[in-house]
Amino acid sequence: MTTPIRLLMYAAWAAVAASAAAAQESYLGMCDASAAVALGRGYFVVADDESDVLRIYRRGTAMPVGNVDLIDYLRNRKPSGKNAEADMEGAAAIDHRIYWVTSHALKGKEGAADPHRRRFFATDIVAGGEPPTVKAAAGAPHESLLDDLLADPRFSLLAEAARRKPEQAGGLNIEGLAAAPDGGLLIGFRNPQPQGRALVVPLRNPREIIDSGAKPVFGDLIRLDLGGRGIRSLERVGSDVLIVAGPYGTAATSRVQPAFALFRWSGVAAQAPLFVSALDTGTFRPEALFFDAEARDLVLLSDDGDEQVGGVACKERSVPRDSKGFRAQSIALPHPSSCARRNVQSSLAPVALARKHTSFRSSIGLAINPLPAFHWRCSTRSLPGSRELESTGHVSQAVHHKRMATQRCAGHLDHVAMVREEQDLPALGDLARPFRDRDRTTGPQSSLKP
Repeated sequence: MTTPIRLLMYAAWAAVAASAAAAQESYLGMCDASAAVALGRGYFVVADDESDVLRIYRRGTAMPVGNVDLIDYLRNRKPSGKNAEADMEGAAAIDHRIYWVTSHALKGKEGAADPHRRRFFATDIVAGGEPPTVKAAAGAPHESLLDDLLADPRFSLLAEAARRKPEQAGGLNIEGLAAAPDGGLLIGFRNPQPQGRALVVPLRNPREIIDSGAKPVFGDLIRLDLGGRGIRSLERVGSDVLIVAGPYGTAATSRVQPAFALFRWSGVAAQAPLFVSALDTGTFRPEALFFDAEARDLVLLSDDGDEQVGGVACKERSVPRDSKGFRAQSIALPHPSSCARRNVQSSLAPVALARKHTSFRSSIGLAINPLPAFHWRCSTRSLPGSRELESTGHVSQAVHHKRMATQRCAGHLDHVAMVREEQDLPALGDLARPFRDRDRTTGPQSSLKP
């Protein structure tokens, strides 16, 4: 990758943080959002990796509108009466059923084995009521998924990983689940990452596992190049699988920048995922992704368990339930563009959605206000919406709008208006200097993966 293009990407990433932070919403009642599925009519159900209670929210409404207690269904109530934690991490809907998978990881700083964290189970969507909800499926949770994997020689590399802590190099941690075209599921691993590749295991028969206790049938192991990142969330949208990728440890210790990124994958093992955009937006830690088919957008959820509430980490038990909170960020689906016709991957851009809801401030200090929507199209020289954004003061979003469009067109800058005026670049600061005296970069770039 040429230095000017790399600088252009870093400038775009800096602008992403400014515009995405403004587009965030906050929800209360839990901190550690780890998996989610849209239920329709603006509702979605969320798992908390620190609790075995699912919570249902309506988009734009801070407090949950429903709770589904799965403690007894998951057999996670201890003889003492205290509750164990399943550590739910992935969810995927197939028809009216949602499948869930836990981390299957060791627990705590000691790395102790915990059978309560080994669950594969399902809930059925109950869509008729107001609000919609879910209920535990009739079949029992499957508790030996990891044993089934380790018994298969195709997955022998997981044996050593299963003995290591989840955020240790080479440890084991499941975090992604998505529907596959054949009616099965794709299981995504945050860790391990052998040779820097993220792992996906196809599961062919999820319904039979839950309904009749059948033995899992796995497909061959898939290794994906996500730029040295593991899988934090998977979501099927049409024929594509969208991947939220991130480090096996924390963002602060990540050797890859940006630490979090969005990729697009066909779901075909032989085809490589395509880099879409950076997802590094301050302290926002994307752990869950769901597609809202009615709003035609994607929603990222942040695991905010380490955010401070009154000087204490949000996930601590001392923090009252109604003071806990997590953030959500909407990103738009791509529009058809000349990039696609030139065999260049079109992609997504963060969008500030104008929603009909009352502005509020949560107990963790996040102000939520409606903002104007915008989009980009690579086939035009003047990008729709940028002038309106500048006139309303959202300069950082306008700059991001143009910069990311340039990135998406992968070097075909004759199709994108460039920002050359210094007054158009206040949000980028020193990062803007390489572009102030520059008209365009010559020559197409075939790949912009970091």
